[in-house]
Amino acid sequence: MKTTAKTGVLRHSDARELAAELTGALDAGDVTLDLAAVEQVDTGILQVLISASALADRTGRRLHLHMPEGSAVWSAAQALALPPFGLPVSGLSAQDSNKGQSL
Repeated sequence: MKTTAKTGVLRHSDARELAAELTGALDAGDVTLDLAAVEQVDTGILQVLISASALADRTGRRLHLHMPEGSAVWSAAQALALPPFGLPVSGLSAQDSNKGQSL
């Protein structure tokens, strides 16, 4: 399983690169994407995450998205009333799991 993390601000201009990265990673296997340190996100990035989640489902892969409650990505998804996407991250410490959840 490939694990990667994103930090800082993710804007619409980053969507194409993120989509290509996730598509390539999912072609190779399961993916864990840690979004906990993302400070700001726009809807173009959320669309990429939803599309990548759908791709994983269609291809029998697993996309784990770590978005702790209160994080920028989690808050943006909640504000838009999006249904859960991705899979909960397994293997978090008890301390981490008490801090939030994955959508």
